[in-house]
Amino acid sequence: MLAQHEHDFVSARRLLSRYLDTHPGDPQALLVLSAVEAATGRWSQARASCAPLSTQMPDWMVAACLGQIASGEDEIRATLAILENIPDDHADASAQWARDIKSELRHRLAHRQWRPHAPHADQLP
Repeated sequence: MLAQHEHDFVSARRLLSRYLDTHPGDPQALLVLSAVEAATGRWSQARASCAPLSTQMPDWMVAACLGQIASGEDEIRATLAILENIPDDHADASAQWARDIKSELRHRLAHRQWRPHAPHADQLP
């Protein structure tokens, strides 16, 4: 999606919403919408975009969607446990994206980097 690629998230959100009005539950559109919402700090909307995927996608794909907005050590560890189930023989773009999310979460865990919207107890004053 060009609007997302160009970081025009307002236009991307509008286009995706219109598309989802006529194609409700489209998994790819929901994944992209979740990424747009996460990129703009709209955490609850990003999580809501992932929710319908639980009936359509493998657990590891739903975990990758939610992994974009995972906060706190426990949530990151739980998400990583599910992401261990990405089949080795999946080489498509979705599987690669999920592996990228897994790598990001491992990095955040190793460096104790939590999302700003939900600081981990260790980061509170």
